[in-house]
Order: sequence, then structure tokens, then C-alpha cells
Amino acid sequence: MARRWGKKQPAASPPSSQAPPQSMSSDDPHAQEEDLIAQRIQEDQGWVRVQKRTFTRWVNENLKTTEHQVESLEDDFGDGLKLVTLLQQLAGKPIGARVTKKPRIRAQKLENVKICFDFMNREGVEMVNIDNQDVADGNMKLILGMVWHLILHYQIATGFTDDDGSKGGPKNRIIKWVNSKINPWGKEIKNLGPDWNHGDILACLVNALAPGLVPDFAEMKPENARDNIDRAMEMAKEWMDIPRVIEPEDMMDPNVDELSMMTYLSYFPNAKVKDGAPCVNPGRVIARGPGITGVGLKPGKPAEFEIDASKAGENGRDKVNVEVIGPDGEPVKVDLNNNGDLTYTGAYHPEDDGQYTVKVTLVNCPIPKSPFKVGIYGDTRLDVSKVKVEGPGVTGEGILPGDVAPFTITYKDAGRGQPKVDVYGPDHQPIHVVMDNDKKEGVCKCEYQPGVFGEYTVAITYAGLPVPNSPFKVPIKPTVDINKVKTEGPGLSRCKVDEPTWFKVHTAGAGKGDLDIKIEQSDGTLLEPKITDDGKGTFKVDYTPKMTGNYKVTINYGRCKVPKSPFNVVVVPPGDAGEVIVNGDALHGIRVGMTGKLFVDASKAGKGDVKVVIIGPDNKPLEQGLEIIKSVDGVTEYGFTPECPGPYVFNVTFSGHPVPGSPFDTTVKPALDIDRIKLIVDRNNPPRINKPYKFTVDCSDAGPGPVLFGFIGDEDNDNPDKPRKDILVIVCDDKGNPIKDKKGKPITIDVKDLKNAGIAHFTFTPEIEGPIYLKAQYDGKDVPKSPMKVNVSSGIDMTKVKVYGDGITNDTPVRANKPLTITIDATHSGAGPISLDYPSKLGYTIGKDNEPKDLKIKIVGPNGEPMTCDVKKRNDKVFEVTIEPELVGTLNVEITDGLGKEHAPKSPIKINVKPSVDASKIVIGGDGIDKDKVPRKDKLCVLDVDAEKAGNAPFSIAVNGVDKTPESSKKPEKGKPKKPGDKKGDKPGEPDKDSPDQSRPGFGPDGKPTPGNYIAPDGTIKDKDDRPVKGKDGKPLTCALGGRGNPKEPKTDDNGNLLGPDGKP
Repeated sequence: MARRWGKKQPAASPPSSQAPPQSMSSDDPHAQEEDLIAQRIQEDQGWVRVQKRTFTRWVNENLKTTEHQVESLEDDFGDGLKLVTLLQQLAGKPIGARVTKKPRIRAQKLENVKICFDFMNREGVEMVNIDNQDVADGNMKLILGMVWHLILHYQIATGFTDDDGSKGGPKNRIIKWVNSKINPWGKEIKNLGPDWNHGDILACLVNALAPGLVPDFAEMKPENARDNIDRAMEMAKEWMDIPRVIEPEDMMDPNVDELSMMTYLSYFPNAKVKDGAPCVNPGRVIARGPGITGVGLKPGKPAEFEIDASKAGENGRDKVNVEVIGPDGEPVKVDLNNNGDLTYTGAYHPEDDGQYTVKVTLVNCPIPKSPFKVGIYGDTRLDVSKVKVEGPGVTGEGILPGDVAPFTITYKDAGRGQPKVDVYGPDHQPIHVVMDNDKKEGVCKCEYQPGVFGEYTVAITYAGLPVPNSPFKVPIKPTVDINKVKTEGPGLSRCKVDEPTWFKVHTAGAGKGDLDIKIEQSDGTLLEPKITDDGKGTFKVDYTPKMTGNYKVTINYGRCKVPKSPFNVVVVPPGDAGEVIVNGDALHGIRVGMTGKLFVDASKAGKGDVKVVIIGPDNKPLEQGLEIIKSVDGVTEYGFTPECPGPYVFNVTFSGHPVPGSPFDTTVKPALDIDRIKLIVDRNNPPRINKPYKFTVDCSDAGPGPVLFGFIGDEDNDNPDKPRKDILVIVCDDKGNPIKDKKGKPITIDVKDLKNAGIAHFTFTPEIEGPIYLKAQYDGKDVPKSPMKVNVSSGIDMTKVKVYGDGITNDTPVRANKPLTITIDATHSGAGPISLDYPSKLGYTIGKDNEPKDLKIKIVGPNGEPMTCDVKKRNDKVFEVTIEPELVGTLNVEITDGLGKEHAPKSPIKINVKPSVDASKIVIGGDGIDKDKVPRKDKLCVLDVDAEKAGNAPFSIAVNGVDKTPESSKKPEKGKPKKPGDKKGDKPGEPDKDSPDQSRPGFGPDGKPTPGNYIAPDGTIKDKDDRPVKGKDGKPLTCALGGRGNPKEPKTDDNGNLLGPDGKP
């Protein structure tokens, strides 16, 4: 006895017979379904074993793309998880309820299975004699019944339809479909049992869908039944992806389980043949010639013909066969020649008058129009041109699917013979023709009934010869544009039993046609609707469902199915609890003292009462804590304020029936101590424009976690299916309005929750300068120090950036080719972490998206060229900059903000770079110094100065003569300076007449040269302060540079070392 959820009936006693009956009612599909269940679900273990194996394989076929597989139907569905996955795979949509993913106790498992039953009820899968306890308890027979209903609803119902309007249950539909495929091949079935035992029917079906896969089905012998079935199943699996859910031995059984057979056969209608399958296409074989048409043939003369199989596929090579049966029923010899190119020529030899039957097959597959009926007569009075054919049945004029298509054949003047008519539909299948032949008058009235739109073929012969214009191509065309027909209304989707419902059909612009409505109730009976025509092309259809279940509404206009027809309509009981939607943050774990929201939407459930009962931690119903806030248009809003922590259960019913998901389990957490919640900011790092700013909310000491954090503006705050946030943060102005970006949208806040620590970091990027307020609220109340004011500044305070180090604040001399270090300290600049843009060897570094950094350093050498440096980050605000100058002179160091507009104090900074030299390593030799070299008067005196190991720096030489007048010279490294020649009139030991004042630059008060004098590259003599040394006449003193090679300009290698005339350092 069929029933719905919650109305369990005692199971029927199993019949005493060992072999279950094989027949089912063919008149009433609902009764037929009940017969199947009654006969199968409660019988001996033989069918249970077969069904269990078949249904398990069917389930796993539908689960193969998931992580689940089923080994035992009675055990694996018990917790509901795999059943949930199976239903979602079959329906192609989520289950629509919260499932316990790790059920440990029986109540959780029962609830999961109940969710599945609720879903099947909404889908229109009507269960019988089973509830969630049966599944959890592993009742094998009832679970098999449940799986069978899933197969019926999701696979059989979609594969086998009754588009032609015929009635009958799934069994009859399968039989009819199979016969439609195998009849053209000379096979027919009457059942789903013994007819399949030998394997030839299954092989014929496979070959009919994929000609050539099993071409020898007609020769299969019953004694090879298992091999026949196994071969057909394997070909179907390999080339059509039809799984072997049933064993060959099961199909061989005379008492084969019909439900298992129906399950296996349900894969065939939608099967697709894979590319590369060894198939042929008999439909592309052409037979022609007098031996096929009969034109010009007479007894005693060869009847020649040609067969062209060149377009039928290579797999058909050498597999064309021609058989001819004479008027007496005896075979006629056929001569068939293979031309080698997939074409054939042949002939047979008719001896007697009469009709000959010519059968042409390709791998045992009949080609189109085969067998051919060929009339051969020796009577010269036969004149087929005098046969007249007329009527809409051969023109198609005014004929629609379902209409009778009549035509008349008049042959009284054509001579001896009789007409023969064959009609083929658009699918090339033969159609029954009714013929009323009046031989005395020579008139034959014919009619056939086209079932669908398309081109029909009417082939008429007289005495075996085609009549004029035969075969007739008859188009059956729609008279309306069906795509312009629109439908709407609740009566096409979901409605309630005994409540009037409706839908509309809009036909304006589609053309004129008849509207045909068929409403089939869940038991297969038809419901008569009321159709109202408004005269403007819109029809309103009213009907009142009389029973629950799945209805099918078929709408035809102008004999054409409207888009989406037939419509599957689910009719549910009045006051349908399955239509109630429950959500709200009260179901997701609020805290003690908070008021959570519970929304119950019964607007689509019909008439009925909503009842909410809350079971507290003490397992008793709460007497207080739940109140109705408002109720509008069937949606009721409740407020729930728990007084103690622990587990709670919400039982929500509608008219006494649990709504989907009920009961709802939740846990109320203890309240947080708001006085222990901390709002923390880093005062040393105030917010700056276009820079991320972080602050923290710390609830670690306020109470047990986990704590849920959020911010105002997060769309999840308004989602009733999301847990309520314990802490809400808002960045606002002094009036509490959220801060917005330059585009006027609320700024985005990123939340980094430290999970169970009870701490969260909030980060945002302000875009506007000025004061802002940070607010943190618990249950709508500000936490201590909230709101907290912070000021957004434009950037770093350059006046508080400190610069110190070598050559700036210490006495360490800066030498050429020696690294110097300066420190940039922005600790007190008022900014957060600092970035520095500096000239590396790869060029200036820049920020993300080419944005400028906070600070920038620029270095220019003594020669005016930019220099590079290395930077080491001591912390977020302190940098050590290392520079290695190569030239003597002044370094210019600029330290500015990232845009180069504002300088740090002391910037630009000038650093004096001095030579790097060791005078003790200078070796002097030559005239007057070496013992064997004595200087002579009026002779050039040459001194050798070797400064190779003294370092790269200028040096000075002072030569004191009798008049104490100094002479200076300079040479590059390894060079040897030449002493300037004496001027005419100078006397040794006497002051030069041109001797300058002793206070002039380059000489001390005693007239001796001061240290540091040197010869510049241009020959000018300069003192240590770079001032020209002047003679007594006030003119700068110069020196001619001598030595090997006499270089005019000092040369250096790549490392800056001075080179001598020989090119060596």
C-alpha cells in the first residue's frame, strides 16, 4: 500500500511460491507499479540476490564521479551520507538542507536519512512502505524498493516516454520501445523474461542501435545462450558505454528478475555509439536496376541489378547478400559479382509470372526498402502508366500528425495486376496502411495516419511496377510557429491537492492551430481541464488536482508540442511542510544574552500553522526566551535570547509535520565579558593615506572561544544562513557613518582571525586625510576605548628623520676606495613601516604598482656623476646605507621623501673624500741621493720616486736650493717626475730675484713648502686646500711633467689605479 513519510504500514507477508510471478498489469501503470513492488520486494532470496547486485551496480554507476562507492546497500545508506550524494547526482542539484557530515549517534543518522526522504518527496519520488528507520536499520527488501523508485523516476521515466499517447506502465513502454527497434530486423518480444533467455534478442537490439556490432544475431543458437548474452553485453559496454549491471546468468534464468532487466535496458535509449565502432550503415546502400524496380522485365529474361555499398563503411566489405523468392515461395538462384570497390552487380532469372521478393542485406542488416517486391508479367496488355493516384495522403496538403491521410488508386484501365502500397515514416520505419480494394471497379481506397511531423514516403506499385511519380514524398509540416508559443503559471510546476491551479498558453503570432491539453495524474488517469480563450491568442487552463504525486501536463498547439512540454508537475498535500523555509542566526550558535533571529517562511506552504518548540540544555522545552517580533505575508520573525549556554534543539513544524531540516541543532556559547575586550592600535604607526593600517581586537581574556569577528558592510552580516558575528568593527567618522573611498564606496576591511586565540587583526587602507574613528562592538555595545580616534596623515614627517654616520657626525675620515656608512633613522617620523628608494646597481627601486616609496636617497660623486649604494634594513624604520667612493673630492648626498620634494634635516649633505695613502712606502732615489749619482751644476738633476705601494693619491715634492725656493712636481703612480730647469741668472745659495712673499699659499712662514702640495693633471701646482701656488710675480706656478713616456694626462685602469708610461700600475 502506497504511503508518504510518517505513515508506515506493516509489510505484506511474502508469498509461498519460490518463483515470483513475471506478469504485471498492462492497463493501469500505477497498479502495475504496485504489482512490481508487491511481487518483488517481499519474495525469496533469489530475486533479492539478483536485485541487490543489479541495484548496487546502478548506484555505483551514478556515484563513479564522486568519492563514494557502495559495497552494501543495507549498511552504506544507514547514516544518510552516501544516499545524500546519490540523490544530488541524480537530481543535479544540492539536497537543500544541512547534513551532519560525521554522524556518530543514531539520532544524527536518522536525521540525515530523513533529509533525503524530504528531498525525494519534493522531487516527486513517492516512497512506499519505508521510512528513515528502515534505512538506518538496513532493511534490505525495503531499501531495494527505495532504489527501484529512484531508478523509475530518474532513469526509466526519462528514457521511455509515451509520446504517441499510448497508456501503460514502465514495463509496457520498454517492451514497445524495444520492439520499435528490433521489428525491422524480424524480431519481436512480448515480455521481459523468457524472450531474453537465449541472447539473440539482446544481440539484435545492440545490432539495431549500432548495425554491424553483432551482425550474426539471427544465427545464434539457444545452446550458446551464455556466450550470446556475454558477447552482446560486452559489445554494448565497449562501444556504447552501457554498464553490465546484470549478469548473463541472471538473464538466462527463465524467472529472470524483471526489475533488474528494466534497469539494464533503461541505459539503451540514451546510449551513443562511440567513434571507431565496427559498425556499418545499411541506410547508405543503394540498390537499383530492373531486377529491383521490375521495369521492362518479363519471364525468361535475366533481371539485372546493381548494389552500391561504397558509402556504407569499410566494415561492410564483402558482406552484401541478395536473396530472391519467387511467386511460388521457392528461392531463385542469384548471380552476384563483387566488383572489389564496394559495388556489386548481379542478376536472377524469373521463369514465371508473378511477384518476386528481393532481399538485400549488409551484414544481415536490411538496406532501405528491402525486401523489394518486383512484379514480372509477360502480359503485353499491362500499362502501369494508366494507374492514377490522388488525394492528400500523397500530397500532404492539410494533413497534421494524428490525422488520417487518405488517397485513392484507380487502376481499371491498367491491365492485369493489383496495387501494393508501402508507407515509411521520417525515421524510415514502416507505417500501417489500411486498403479497401474494389477489384471489380478497379479502385483502391487507402489511408494511413502520420504520427509526427516530417517527410513520409508512399511507395505504390502495380503488378510489381512502380506507378507514375512513385515513390511519393509527402511532407507533413506544421501550420504554426511553435517557438512563438509561451507558457506560464503555477499549474506547470508545483501545486497542492484539492486546490485550484492554473496556467496560460500564449499563442499570439504563432499562427492558427488547435490547442490540445492532456493532464495525466500520478495514477495514469486523465484530468479534464477547463480552457478559456480570451480571443486574443491567450488560453487560460484551470484544473484542480485530485491526488498527490507526479503529474504530466502535455501541451500541443497545431499538433506541435510547445517548448518544454510535457511539464512535470509535483502535486503536494495541502499545507505542505516541504515548502517551509527556516533560517536565521539563532540556528548557528549565538551567545548567552544575545538576541538571535529565527525566520520561518511559510508563504508558499499553503494553509497551516507554524509551531516552534525549543529544547534547552536540560532536555526540557523552554517556557521563555522566544518571542514573535513580526509576521508578514506568511513570514514570521522570532527573537531568541538564551539564558544559559549549552546544546539547544529547534523543532519547527507546519500543520504538525516537520519542515525540511527540522529538528535544528545548535550550541549557545557563554557570554563574553565586554570589559575585558581590548581595542589595540599602534600609536607609533598612525594611519597614512594609501598605506595599509592595522589594528587589533583582543577577546582572549573575555571568555571562551571561538570568537567570530566581522565588520559593518560585510554582506554575510545580512545572510540569515550565516552565523552571527560576536564582534563587529566599523571604521567611521565622528557621526558613526562608515568611511568611504574616493569613489564613494565603503572601504574594504580585511579580517585576519587567529581562530581559537580570540584575536583578530583588521586592516584597511584610508584614502582621505583627517580624523577617523575605530569602533568595536559586542552585541551592539561599544567595547572599552571604542570609538578610538586616529588621525590619517598624508605621509612621513621629514623634520624628524635623522641622518648620521661617517663624514657627517663622527670624526672618522672618509677615504677614497674605502666604504663609508651613514644611517637614516625615521623612528620618530610618525609613520608606520618605512620603505626606502635607493640607487642600486640595477637602478632605483620602486614600490608596488610603480608607487613612490617613503624615503629616497640620491648620491652624486665629486665628478658630478650619480653613484650607487647598498642598503641594509636594521628594522622597519632604520636603514644603514653603505657607499664606496672611488674619487677624491666632495660627495653630495640628498635624503628626501619618496617624491623628492621635502629634504631631511642637513640634506643635501656634503662629505669630503680624502686620498687613501701610506707615505712610508714611497721609495726615492736618483741624483744626490744614490751614492754613485752626484748632481752637477748646470746639469739636469733627476730624482726617481717610486709610489707604487703607497696608494692612489697625489703627492708633492719640495726641492730647496740655495735660495730656499721650493720647486714642486707631481707624477702618476710609477711615473718619474722631472725637475724643472733652472732659470737664467739664478745663483746657487742666493734668493731668487723673483722670490715671492713667504706668506703665499703653499709655503709656511719659514718659506718652506707646506705638506699636501701637489701637481694637478694640468701641471698646475696646488696646496692641500686646492689653491694655486703662486710665484713671486703672483702668477700660478706650473710644472712640466717628465719621466718615461712623458704623459700629459695621468691614465687609470678599470679599478682606478694610475698607469705609468709602460701601461702598468
